[in-house]
Amino acid sequence: MHDVLYRIKQYIRQKNRSRLARRRLRTATNEAEHSSSPAPATPGTVFLRHFPSCTPFRVYHIPQAKVPRVSLLTDSINSGSLYGGVGTAVLLGLEVAKTIGGKLRIVTRTEAAAPQHLARFLRLQRYVPTEEIEFTYLSLNRKSRALDLLKDELLVTTSWWSTLAALKSVPKENLIYLLQDDERIFYPLGDERISCEEVLRTPGLRFVINSSLLKEHFRNEGLISLWENSTHFEPAFPDHIYYKKTGKVRTRRLLFYAHPQNPRNLFHLGLRVLEEGIRRQILNTEVWKIIFVGKDLPAVEFCDGTSPKRFENMPWDEYAALVREVDIGLALMHAPHPSYPPLDVAASGGIAVSTSYGIKQDLARYSSDVLLAPPTVDGLVGALQKAIEEIEKRACGTADAPSSFHLPRSWNATLEPVARWIAEGRETR
Repeated sequence: MHDVLYRIKQYIRQKNRSRLARRRLRTATNEAEHSSSPAPATPGTVFLRHFPSCTPFRVYHIPQAKVPRVSLLTDSINSGSLYGGVGTAVLLGLEVAKTIGGKLRIVTRTEAAAPQHLARFLRLQRYVPTEEIEFTYLSLNRKSRALDLLKDELLVTTSWWSTLAALKSVPKENLIYLLQDDERIFYPLGDERISCEEVLRTPGLRFVINSSLLKEHFRNEGLISLWENSTHFEPAFPDHIYYKKTGKVRTRRLLFYAHPQNPRNLFHLGLRVLEEGIRRQILNTEVWKIIFVGKDLPAVEFCDGTSPKRFENMPWDEYAALVREVDIGLALMHAPHPSYPPLDVAASGGIAVSTSYGIKQDLARYSSDVLLAPPTVDGLVGALQKAIEEIEKRACGTADAPSSFHLPRSWNATLEPVARWIAEGRETR
């Protein structure tokens, strides 16, 4: 009997110990959770957590080399990045390097460069560098490697965030900011927009601006220092890339430049314009084949039961080949820059429909074949109808006026004066 009572007491004690252990574990866990809150951070650290692309980098100087060097600082030059602006930046960097008798180094921050994509792009442009291109990956990780710089090395930046990162380590006299749109409009009203404007208003910083229209926009916006410390160039459309593919009469093609992830391309407005054009019988899908070109494209069915053919993540040369077969391009851009896609179409013998914005009310200085309309369904459907009627007139030989395209057909011709301006500024520092 005593043995049984003893075992019962032992069981109760063990049970109580287990309860106490569990209670202590819960208390310790709660204390650990409260004590594991992040340690206080400096305002600068909090800023970089929100804007990691602005992360500054360490630099160290190396002895002067026999061959000078120009470095181009950008996020990426891989396949999906070489459309439009990044490709232009590479060509500018190469032209500057050639002008100063040096070489180009491309410094990427979000991913290591894949040189084969750049080689493919340069072959398409028929551009042969005078020196071998160097590549450096400078991760956004603050503990990444430092960047080696020659004493007088020029650094060409390609965005407000890459410029802000460079300004922390590189004298602004050694920087050239290639500005290819009003980057403030990438953001809603808030910290991103304010930070961008602060960079644009940096006193003494030198800018190269893509297009006279964009430079005029900045003057109208009151960015006087930017205006005074800048030069500009007009984008080029080499005629071995941009031309009309000839051949037997085929189905008419309408290309919609479709990028849902890029708000400035007004993807949903474009969908409504196409739907309304079909509903009003302006756009006959028995005559017109609708093509979507872009990224992350949803499946779409229009009111007449037809669906567009989708091309996603096209290599640059395949995109250029497709544009040659296009009759009309619907390429919306809610921005002051004239934008490459409408000009791609016009340079290749088609008619582009795009949106007006601020100072950008007419692009006749560039081409008579870019029709601008307010960013409304009715306005753009009206422009689309005008484009369709003009294509039919051209097919019958009754067009009101010949098409015209006034932009350069050679990148060398348009970038040489810019490269000289940069080189002369380098010599007077």
